[in-house]
Amino acid sequence: IVIGGEFTKVAGETVRNIARLNADGSLDPTVVVEGGADGTVRDLAIHPAGNIVVVGEFGSLGGRVFSRVGRLNADGTADATFVPGAGANAVIHAVGTQFNGGIIVGGEFSIFGGLENAYVARMNPDGTVDETWGGSAVAINGAVFDLGTLSDGKVIVGGEFTEISGYSRNSFARL
Repeated sequence: IVIGGEFTKVAGETVRNIARLNADGSLDPTVVVEGGADGTVRDLAIHPAGNIVVVGEFGSLGGRVFSRVGRLNADGTADATFVPGAGANAVIHAVGTQFNGGIIVGGEFSIFGGLENAYVARMNPDGTVDETWGGSAVAINGAVFDLGTLSDGKVIVGGEFTEISGYSRNSFARL
């Protein structure tokens, strides 16, 4: 069980916004995220390769610079092969992984990975932006607070929006 949020202790032990628990709820001492996250963790997802994708309001995770999105190895160390570039210019609220290794993020951002990707973006398994997905083609007019990935590659998003790609949508839609 991996937990994230805004906290400094779990089971009396000092941790920083992210921790792994054993099945009985006790802190797992074998998985330590060195330095934790220096800001709030909003969501996390287990990547098909077993890594943990973490999103939120942080600038570093596991001792490595990540701008609101990062990935940890199963042992809690920062994944040096994950390179999301500039990350997001505002908070990321939600993350989901796809069966093919793609990573979908949603939040309050307008720029992701140095590109215009308002509120939702897709990353390749290595963290780079998938420029064939999202951007102006999705055209969401408000923040995304939650999302879910489906086995057919589609994505369900929920948030404070009323329109996507010119279609009227009241706070949720399928992409």
